[in-house]
Amino acid sequence: MKIRMLLLLLLLLLFYLISCKSNNTIIQKGKIKDISNIELKKPLLLQKIIKYKNYYISKDKIQKKIVLINKNGTIIKEYGNTGKGPGQFSDSFYPIDVYKGILYIHDLSSQKIIKLKLIAEKPFIKYLDEFHLNEGSSYKADVKKGKIYISYITGKYQLYVYNSKGTILEKHFRMKERNPFKNKDVLKKYVNGYYSLNDNYLLKAGRMSGNLTFYKKENNKYKVIKKTNLSLPEDVIKRKKKPGSYNIKGIVYVENKEGRYFVIPNPGEKRVKIYVLNETGDIVGVYKNPTSNYHISSLSYLNNGKVSFQVYTNKKKVNANIIKVGELNNKRF
Repeated sequence: MKIRMLLLLLLLLLFYLISCKSNNTIIQKGKIKDISNIELKKPLLLQKIIKYKNYYISKDKIQKKIVLINKNGTIIKEYGNTGKGPGQFSDSFYPIDVYKGILYIHDLSSQKIIKLKLIAEKPFIKYLDEFHLNEGSSYKADVKKGKIYISYITGKYQLYVYNSKGTILEKHFRMKERNPFKNKDVLKKYVNGYYSLNDNYLLKAGRMSGNLTFYKKENNKYKVIKKTNLSLPEDVIKRKKKPGSYNIKGIVYVENKEGRYFVIPNPGEKRVKIYVLNETGDIVGVYKNPTSNYHISSLSYLNNGKVSFQVYTNKKKVNANIIKVGELNNKRF
């Protein structure tokens, strides 16, 4: 009897594996594995975490400052004053990235890009200059090799590319609706973040629509080469105010020899998980913090398949004193 039961279990297991393979389901890739925890010496509520040399750079929403944090969790340098003058921030700003020792800041309320000089060895932060974004309402910013990619919700074009001095180099995707805020269904099409993957490839991520589009540049124009819809179940994206709608913040794109992956925090009401999706939009991995009462925020890409995020204990975001660093592990699920 025991032998028959064992054979039956083996047959069921074999059938499961064959069915998974036939459906092209990836079941052993995409796990995010904790590799380090950084305990902050005082509670901070961070927005985007950037790894620069031996430090972490982020915005602290409590103080409304840029903070430089060492690997022991100690703030070693702060920068920022609220205001509208040169080098000052509004309430709504975030760090974009560092390129050649310059930290780029996107100020959404003042509609400008601020540049700060970093000298990590001292450490030292100094205001350099800034330029204003006058082409419409900017929504998302990305920096690659000294070029700044700005996504707009209103204006003539959805994407403008600037040099470090604020000169427009390129403009793409003409707006069909000059003011999409008048219609919510139209607005979903325009709340997009454009990410430069390299000199010739571009990714568009729809925050409200859940659509991902790859572009390739040919003759100075971007052409669609692939479209993907995120395949998240309804209970994942369910929200009290707008049921069934996406609210994708902080999507992380990771490309390695195993393929292309998108890492996103749970876009639902409770941000307790991180989802890893393949380029066809299917979930291939789920990360859940071992402590269930913790929430996840500020998901950011570091390098070499590593991501960082902050965890806090409740919706009021108190005791937000842990930064986690995880690695996208393609060897097991």
